[in-house]
Amino acid sequence: MRARLVVLSLAVAAALAGCGTEVAPGQEGGRTPSGTDGTPSTTASTSAPATPPVRVTDAAAPRSGGPCQPSQLRLVAGGTDASLGYREMAVVATNTSRTPCTVAGYATATMWGTSGQRLRVTRDRTMAVYDNDGPIRPRTVRIAPGRKAVVRLGWRGGGAATGVEQVGSFALTVTRGSAPAPVTLTEHTMPIDIVDGGSVRVSGWRTAPETVGPQD
Repeated sequence: MRARLVVLSLAVAAALAGCGTEVAPGQEGGRTPSGTDGTPSTTASTSAPATPPVRVTDAAAPRSGGPCQPSQLRLVAGGTDASLGYREMAVVATNTSRTPCTVAGYATATMWGTSGQRLRVTRDRTMAVYDNDGPIRPRTVRIAPGRKAVVRLGWRGGGAATGVEQVGSFALTVTRGSAPAPVTLTEHTMPIDIVDGGSVRVSGWRTAPETVGPQD
């Protein structure tokens, strides 16, 4: 009888050992690794760019040659170019639908801070944005299925400071007759040092070459 109890006790102990606390990655023995001074060590993490809090909702049903609607587009921001406090960013719009659509005039940006709070950012068209061919003036651009168009945003980052919330996500209304469409950001895009009360310069649209990508 005593031998059976010993065997049973050993079996229960083995089962409990197999059901021990799961150790999370980066932990040892269920404890957070400590630094040399005995305090828990912390590792800085880089958060992925946030997704704009907007639904992909068309202002009207897509039609051939009509204003590009959010459901027809994939918008991706390229890297930010900076010089003497001035920044510039390209946003590439790809027509992912089977219907050609158009963009014209100036896009409108809606921006949110890293906390998700909408920021008051105005559109400034008083100064032209340039590319290699000179000022990018507004014109109507037809985007065929699978083709791309590009717009550039420009701003000055002088208002950014420690503790001041900056843009964490944004959407573009690409043309009149459309609705806000979310812009995909990359690690090369962040940070976007536009703050509440800031302004953004917007270029006209132009056809993008087939080789253009998010980082061009």
